[in-house]
Amino acid sequence: MAFLIGGDGGDKHRLKDIAERHGVAARVHFFGSVAGERKAALLSAADLFTMPTRRVGNSVEGFGIVYAEAAWYGVPSVAGTESGAGDFVDDGVNGRLVDGAHSIAHALTDLLSDHARLIAMGKAAQAKVRSSGMWKQAFEHLMKVVLG
Repeated sequence: MAFLIGGDGGDKHRLKDIAERHGVAARVHFFGSVAGERKAALLSAADLFTMPTRRVGNSVEGFGIVYAEAAWYGVPSVAGTESGAGDFVDDGVNGRLVDGAHSIAHALTDLLSDHARLIAMGKAAQAKVRSSGMWKQAFEHLMKVVLG
């Protein structure tokens, strides 16, 4: 099992240190900024997408289109309850909604130990995103907001 981490945020060095301290650094790969074809390739190869957001002051992930992007490739998500992720991630159906380190660890252990359930959740996520028309709706909404 390997963990692939995308992003160049301020936690990158802290996360690398944690992986080294726990002796798992060889299985944790940091990719820096991920976009375009590289993001598509990583999501295509993923079993599970994890971005458990949290509120920091007034800052919180509003929706997180990335959960829908993962779902496009049949990948279920572990997302935080402190965000708009619940608009897309249906807890126990196409992913898990978690709050806090203990529930994140439990969700990851639970999902990664039950491959059949993980596959079923991925299929549910993919069906939701592909049947929702969300991409068309998102563009139409954007045009209304931007153009009035």
